[in-house]
Amino acid sequence: MKPTLSILIPTRRRPSELDLCLREISKQSSELNDFPIEIIVSEDSLDQSSKSVVTCYPTACWTQGPQRGPAANRNHAATKASGKWLLFLDDDIVPLPCFLQAYADAIHTGNADVLEGRMICTDERNSPFYRMAENQTGGNLFTANLAVLRETFEELGGFDEELIIMEDLEFAHRLKTAEKHIAFVANATVDHPAQRFGLGYVWRWIFHFRWGLLLGYKTGKTSPRRSLLSSLVSVTQDHLMLMARKTVHLLTQHNPKSWANAWFWQAWGWLTLPLTLPHLWCWEIRYRIEFRNHPDPTGDVKTQTKSADHILDA
Repeated sequence: MKPTLSILIPTRRRPSELDLCLREISKQSSELNDFPIEIIVSEDSLDQSSKSVVTCYPTACWTQGPQRGPAANRNHAATKASGKWLLFLDDDIVPLPCFLQAYADAIHTGNADVLEGRMICTDERNSPFYRMAENQTGGNLFTANLAVLRETFEELGGFDEELIIMEDLEFAHRLKTAEKHIAFVANATVDHPAQRFGLGYVWRWIFHFRWGLLLGYKTGKTSPRRSLLSSLVSVTQDHLMLMARKTVHLLTQHNPKSWANAWFWQAWGWLTLPLTLPHLWCWEIRYRIEFRNHPDPTGDVKTQTKSADHILDA
């Protein structure tokens, strides 16, 4: 029987987390009637650490990813899918009870083009060395828990592979621009445990803001036709205003559960401004030149290395 739902899980060196995810999905899928699913795991590292995990689950299949970042890996998984709906999940999420049933009900009874699931973090850590992501009320369209009608995904051309991060924000922009019907499925909840990282992540974080510049060009927010001086002034002002808004938010919205985490990153952002701003200026000049030569934001603008190093893992 052709599957109604293809569950697509891009993974990269997280075999134990992937195993927990697949275990819960397999358990829930066995309890559903008349809702066939398939699971496709796309491995984006060369060590193939997830292959032995996937073989333990009969409804799952494994494929080697292209090693060009999360967007390319998700697109690759989509090419292997045969379901009417594509459900994108992160490899380290844990579906909560009734997760698949909630999606099945929304697909059977609704008329949406996109179904956005809920994401919580049950082990919130007050430490600078943990990354915590949540989507409690919808509107973010995070690819950690997002179902898209196959024909809609193909119509929009999938995820933009030039964005190593923020590809879900760009995809969300295209969905909204195309006026696709998006529904929030609150009961389709996943737990996204806090992600621990090391000092390498802290260093790379300094330079991740340049992807926001590329996102601006991709979504048409930024024009390559403005003068160079205006571009550089705008980049500087925008970044300083972003930092200022975040600081004000922290001062006015104290969270006793995560204050150490939030203040560390804010202090680190101010401290590293002498590195961040020149880095942004260099990439603004490069993007400006590229988009002046290729004014179509959907065009092939080569702004990254051929082999992505996963600057910030999803």
